[in-house]
Amino acid sequence: YSNLMGFGKQLIVQGNSRWQWWVAKCLWVALCTGAMALISLLSALLVSSLAGGELTLKVQDNLPGLLGLNGRAFLEETAPIGSFVVQVEMCLLSLCLAQLALSLVLRPLPAFVLVIGMVTLSIFYSGFPFVGELCMWARTSLAVPVSVNPLVGIGTSAVLAAASVALGGLYFSKMDILDKELVA
Repeated sequence: YSNLMGFGKQLIVQGNSRWQWWVAKCLWVALCTGAMALISLLSALLVSSLAGGELTLKVQDNLPGLLGLNGRAFLEETAPIGSFVVQVEMCLLSLCLAQLALSLVLRPLPAFVLVIGMVTLSIFYSGFPFVGELCMWARTSLAVPVSVNPLVGIGTSAVLAAASVALGGLYFSKMDILDKELVA
């Protein structure tokens, strides 16, 4: 949002395309989200290796107890935790892109509050638009029989991400950026 004041406008004029600027912002958000996920995964692998754990994406026997699932068995002995990791990354990416698009319309702080509210309501409600549930292991079909399949979660997140990029781009292509400078 603040990039639209000063140097951002110059880049839009030089690039001669609002869509290029918008896609570049979306790619930057995707890069930052991916870097955060990679750092988190590498940190988990480091802690696991220092603690003497296995470096594997298979579910370990003690995981249900650690997650407070009262020792319930997982549906498969070796549940594909990798699909859950991808689901979480896609969910976070879709939420970040939704916040970016909403920040054009509502300004950054209200957009942040709205997205945090959606994530918080995901504790109590399931389904679209409460995609925050996709970040919870205990709400996946890998942990609970009647729940969200990670592939469906990945698809839902991809649809939200694509809609955020498309709708944000459409709004930005028609937005009066001079007015934004006066309001700020």
